[in-house]
Amino acid sequence: MTGPDRPSQTIRVGGIPISLGPPPAVWRSASVAAVAEVTVAVGPGVSVTVDAADPGTVLAWSVAAQADPAPLAGACTDDVTALVAQVRAGLGTAADTPLRLRPAWTRRALIAAVSQRFPVPLHEGALLLDAAAADQGVGHSALAAVTLGWAAPVLDALATASLTGELTGAAVATLNDVAQQCKRAAAGVDVGTDVTAIADQLARRQAADAERRLGPLLEWLARSGDSASAFTLGGDTDPGGTPAGLPEEVDLLAVPARILRWAGSREPEIRVLSATRAGDGGHETARVQVPLADQVDTLCREAGVLRAYAADGQSGRLLCTATMQVRDRILVGDIRFRRRYGDDPVFGVFSAELGPGVLRCTPTGRALRSIDRLMIDAWSAHRGAVAAAAATDPDAPDAIQEQLRGRAEGMLVRARSLTNNALDRLEVLAARVSPDDELLGDQLDARLDAIDGYISTLEGSALHLAPGTEPLLAEQVPADDAEGERA
Repeated sequence: MTGPDRPSQTIRVGGIPISLGPPPAVWRSASVAAVAEVTVAVGPGVSVTVDAADPGTVLAWSVAAQADPAPLAGACTDDVTALVAQVRAGLGTAADTPLRLRPAWTRRALIAAVSQRFPVPLHEGALLLDAAAADQGVGHSALAAVTLGWAAPVLDALATASLTGELTGAAVATLNDVAQQCKRAAAGVDVGTDVTAIADQLARRQAADAERRLGPLLEWLARSGDSASAFTLGGDTDPGGTPAGLPEEVDLLAVPARILRWAGSREPEIRVLSATRAGDGGHETARVQVPLADQVDTLCREAGVLRAYAADGQSGRLLCTATMQVRDRILVGDIRFRRRYGDDPVFGVFSAELGPGVLRCTPTGRALRSIDRLMIDAWSAHRGAVAAAAATDPDAPDAIQEQLRGRAEGMLVRARSLTNNALDRLEVLAARVSPDDELLGDQLDARLDAIDGYISTLEGSALHLAPGTEPLLAEQVPADDAEGERA
C-alpha cells in the first residue's frame, strides 16, 4: 500500500499510540552508474547517490522519515522540495529528469568517489585536506575542523614543499585554494597547527620562475606514470570465466580502496593454493593469499578487517570465511570448508565491515565484478588524463608541454579501450540472460546505456571539467610523498 491510503506508522507505549512520522522518501533516476555508485550524506538522514564518473548528476536520493529535506534542496541546483513531498505521498519514486548537484557538492561527491573507489595509490594526507576543504565549502565547518585536526601536519609539510619550489604550478594553485578553505575551517579551533599562518604565507607567495617550476613538473611526470602496467587492448570477452587453478580477482566493491596491491583490472591479485582433502569428515582446506599495497601500514584497521572466503561458484552460497594474518606484507587466510556434491568453490576476500552480503560469487556476479574492475580502471585512467592536462605549464618548454599532452592522450586511449572491453563483456552477459529474468535484463540494459554514454564522454569532452571536478590536490602530489603512511 502506498500514498495517502497507507496507514501511518505507530508504536504503543503504555497503550498510548505514538506516531513515527511520515514515511521515508526514496527516489531513483531511471539512469544507473557507468562506473560505480557513491553515496554522500548531505545532511542528517539525507543522502544522494552519484556515479563516480559523473559526480554532479544525482542518480538517487533518500530522506529519512524524520529528516528535514532542506539539505537536499540546498545541495541540488533544482528545487526538489515538491518532489520529496510527492515521493512521501507515494506518487512516484523514479523519474527520467536528472537532478544536478551544485559545484561545491559536486566537489564533495568527487572526493567521496576517489576516497571510496580510486584503486591507484594516492597521497592520503592530501586527500584528507581535499575532504576538509570540500566540507568547509559546503558549510560543514565542524566536520571540516575535525578532518583538519588529522591533516594539519600534512598541510604544513606540503606548504613547505610549495614554498621551496618542490610542487608543480598546478599543485601549488590547488594547495592555495585548499589552504584558504582550511583557514576558514580552523577559525576559532585549535587543530595543533597554525593553519592561518600557513594559508596567509601561501597566499603571499610570488609565482616561481619558469625554471624553478620545471624541476617539480618533470618529477611529477616521472612519478605519476601509469601504475597499472598490465594493460591489454581488447581481449577475452568471456564474462566471469576463471579457469580452475588461475588467480582470483578482488571485487573492488567488497574491499576498501587502495589497501590491496593493484596492477590493473586485468591482473588478478588473489592466489589460492590448491585445495586439499583434510581427511576428517570430508572437509577441505585452501590458503588464500593477497598482497597489501606498498604504502599501506600492515597494522592498519582496514587490513585487519579483511576476511578470506570460499563460496559455491554456481549458487553463490557462502561455504566458509576466515580471518587473515599478515606475513611478509601478504594477507594469508586458511579456509576449512565442506564441499557438497556439485559445489564449484571460488575464493576471495571481503571487508568484515561491509559484510558477506556484498559478495558476488555466481557466474553473473563474477562477470559483473570483472566489468566493474574494468570500469573503475578506466575511470582512474580518465582522472589521470585530467590531472596531466591540468598540469600543463605555459612557461614550460615545448617538449615538456608535448609530453604532458601525450600523457593525457595516452591515458585517454587506455580509458577508452578498457571501457570498450567492459561494454563487450556486458553485451555478452546480457545476451545470455533468460528472457524470463526481466529485472536482470533491464538492469543490464540500463548499464549498457550508461557505459555507452561514458564512451561518448571519453571520445568527446573527456578533458572538459565541469565545476567541482577539477583535479584534487591528492591527484597532483605523488603518492610516495605520503612517507609510506596511510592517513
